[in-house]
Amino acid sequence: KITVLTIKINDGAASVNIRQKPTTNSAKIGKAKDGDTFEFVSLNLGWYEVKLAAGSTGFISAAYIKEEEINN
Repeated sequence: KITVLTIKINDGAASVNIRQKPTTNSAKIGKAKDGDTFEFVSLNLGWYEVKLAAGSTGFISAAYIKEEEINN
């Protein structure tokens, strides 16, 4: 099983920030749009660590994440 994280934006924003560390003060390293999916890495104090395309990881606020488990 793998855990897939889907971005769910309910506040009208066009996108959410992907950050370097699990804090709003951290550098923005990307953006995610509603419906984008990511592979789960870890959960850290209300922030999901996700796998990014370049093989690195980033953090997205749990407020914007829907978590699903799928059989791969």
